[in-house]
Amino acid sequence: MIDVRAAEPIFDIVEGGYYVGFWFLAGRGQDFLGMLFKNPDDAGLRLRYRFRYYKDDKVHFDETDDEKSVYDVDLSKKSEDEAISIVDGLAQELINKDYLGTKLPWLVKKRYTRKIVRGGNRAAGEAMLKMPFVHTRPLARGSN
Repeated sequence: MIDVRAAEPIFDIVEGGYYVGFWFLAGRGQDFLGMLFKNPDDAGLRLRYRFRYYKDDKVHFDETDDEKSVYDVDLSKKSEDEAISIVDGLAQELINKDYLGTKLPWLVKKRYTRKIVRGGNRAAGEAMLKMPFVHTRPLARGSN
């Protein structure tokens, strides 16, 4: 059994964390972003993912009225390869259910990004900055 529950904060990349990868799907008027990771206090791997439904053209979460749903999945009993397979399956299921608004291979390739990192917080940050459609900004130390 896999435990799924609502979660906050959305994504927390911290010193000492281990980040397996990121999955991003850009749908019509919505998107999906998932991160597979293990932070220092975690028993094992976790998947944090969110759905975002656009309400305006603003990109940063604290500035927009977009609707967001964030979930956390305990994958601590899964191997890294099993966990990757689970997230790949979730992404494929969304694609098969027409989440991207297309099944044309060239458009799917353009709207779906999968980045395996298998590294620390610096590698994760660099990977996120290179992902299309992902908007990040550093927080000041001590802010949430």
